[in-house]
Amino acid sequence: MIDTTNLNLTCPDCGQDYDRIAELEAHNTAGIEHVAELKNNIKELEAQIEACNYLFKKASVGVDVPARLVELEAQIDTAHDLIDVLYASGCLKAHEEVLVQKWMDIGFSTEPAHKVRAEWAMRWLYNLKGAEQPRIVWKTSLHEITTTIEYSDSFRLSGDSIRSNAGMITSASPFRELERVLEDNVASRIVLASVAGTSFERSGGLYFMGGFSGEFLSGQFLAGTLGFFDYTYAVNAQPLPSSEGERDRELYGLINLALSAGFVYPTEEVCYISARPLSILIDEESRLHGEDVPAVEYADGFKVWAWHGNLVGERIIKRKFSWEEIQKQNNIEIRRSMIDIYGTENFLVDAKAKEIHADGYGTLYWLEQQFDEPLAMVKVINSTPEPDGTYKDYFIRVPPHMATAEQAVAWTFEMSDELYRPEKES
Repeated sequence: MIDTTNLNLTCPDCGQDYDRIAELEAHNTAGIEHVAELKNNIKELEAQIEACNYLFKKASVGVDVPARLVELEAQIDTAHDLIDVLYASGCLKAHEEVLVQKWMDIGFSTEPAHKVRAEWAMRWLYNLKGAEQPRIVWKTSLHEITTTIEYSDSFRLSGDSIRSNAGMITSASPFRELERVLEDNVASRIVLASVAGTSFERSGGLYFMGGFSGEFLSGQFLAGTLGFFDYTYAVNAQPLPSSEGERDRELYGLINLALSAGFVYPTEEVCYISARPLSILIDEESRLHGEDVPAVEYADGFKVWAWHGNLVGERIIKRKFSWEEIQKQNNIEIRRSMIDIYGTENFLVDAKAKEIHADGYGTLYWLEQQFDEPLAMVKVINSTPEPDGTYKDYFIRVPPHMATAEQAVAWTFEMSDELYRPEKES
């Protein structure tokens, strides 16, 4: 089921409210059908232009060809203008929101794998390549695939159409953002955790890992790219690619894979398919994050421990480390996550940070670090009281060249201390 808790079901074009996604989609159909009708009209007008050009070349009499050409071209321009208006309308934008939510649900699905559909999708892709049908082997997670199979040569089943067509997604498209979230924030982190110590590269939903000579398909996490094609077909009043058509046959296989399973590693003789995770947790910025639990967990016990997108390990999430371990950590991102988990104030106190300046704006602390630049933090008091009437302290990291608390606070507002003179704090 699509989660409609935070989904806007009001058409921003006409203001009509709807209780169910199906009603909103039906409302959008008029706009989508109008676009299709206009495009068909354009094709007919272009055909008439070709006929006029033919008559003009034959010097036929009885037809004012130049005037007719001007009239036809004006009609085509009008049709294109109407299409632009419809594409920019709220109705089609609302339809886009619905499809983004639909494919987000697919990308973050933790439902059991649909084995029959996934196996059919992979056999379909093998068949498109003219390859022999493989033996299908199911694994619970990508980690199980990478740790239990021999490093066998795989071969490219797909990717060319994904690479070429994915470039059609504009940076402003919500599907581009969904693609970034699923591929960069989630799938890439699962890959990193699954093949710890092994390098990899990603290209268009395919992962190339050190030790493996071929590609991994990202399955459900390709939903951002596939959702874009779903929307593109919808606004052109076309069905998604099907097995009956020649066009986009590869996409048809990838769509069925995304709807049914996780990662896949294809080899010439065996195709390894992984199930979906049992859980996927993210923060408000859609990064993998678990406060005190795994951010991702699979049924075979494999877990991905992450703090706001950084892979950190179970001991760190469980807070089983000391401030001395923070100082010895040579990975900057992990160290900063450890400070956040340990508690900034606790760390500054335990590590004996120096208080180098204090004024009416706050208190500035300084701490030398072995593997990072010096840690400079300014402590400020929130001027808005908590529900119990107390005032909460906040620690904000600032550049190490800050000399005064006022300068540090001004820097957080992108101002110099000479210009930073608030009459009242908010």
